[in-house]
Amino acid sequence: MSYIPTKKLAKKRKKIFIKRSFILAVSILCIVSSIIFAFHVENFRIHSISISGITSIPESDIKELVKKVLADSYGYVIPRDNTIFYPKEEILSTLQNAFLKILSVDVRRDGLQGITISIEERSPYVLWCGNKIAISPADNTKCYFVDSSGLVYSEAPVFSSDVYMHYYGGAVGNGVVLGAQYLPTNDFRSLDQFVYMLISVGVESKQVRVYGGDVEVYLLGKGGTIPTVLRFTIAQSYTKSLSAFNTFISDQTATTTLQKFLTSVEYLDFRFGNKIYSKVRK
Repeated sequence: MSYIPTKKLAKKRKKIFIKRSFILAVSILCIVSSIIFAFHVENFRIHSISISGITSIPESDIKELVKKVLADSYGYVIPRDNTIFYPKEEILSTLQNAFLKILSVDVRRDGLQGITISIEERSPYVLWCGNKIAISPADNTKCYFVDSSGLVYSEAPVFSSDVYMHYYGGAVGNGVVLGAQYLPTNDFRSLDQFVYMLISVGVESKQVRVYGGDVEVYLLGKGGTIPTVLRFTIAQSYTKSLSAFNTFISDQTATTTLQKFLTSVEYLDFRFGNKIYSKVRK
């Protein structure tokens, strides 16, 4: 025969259940409140931001941006500037998206009240100076720094001498310059290596233009003369282009110097395999 509790016993059990539930709820609330209170204790809040590695980015700009990321709370409960739960990944992505000059950035906790931000800035490698070659000073235009990966990342000052190689054309366009890639990184590095191999064999150049599938290397003009142009095609490997150049030049310079020969022609065109086209300067 099953046991059926009386109404009095059932009522008593219900009161005990309600009491225990209330105590449990209050206990949980107290624990949660204590944790939330601990998160808001000033000893666990970020009060100092140390920055190292910057050379051209204002420190105040970086700190201001980081403070914006650290403002407010997670779900109006946990402050974002708590040193245990601060949004490290968001700080990293925000800084890299805001400053093209930043190549890499690292954020670490510095004690219980600070963070240290280590930044490596991009180094200028060449200049991008538009699509039109500057033959004379009057043609000079605004130039931009390009790093070794081919990324256009910052306006460049005007230099009194040709400190950097000047690149023109490329994939930069549609009104977007900063943040544009001159060429895909591997293509840019291959082209750059090819240009410096030409320089290593005696070609004096500071200007390179890429347009369509062609590459033009402009030799430095002497005494105001229009520079000689070496034309190559990207469709052919740079190794073959360099071999074709060396073979042709060795035949032409048997009785003269390389520089004298190069200044005697307006252009040398290596875009058509074994057929080399040239135009004698008048």
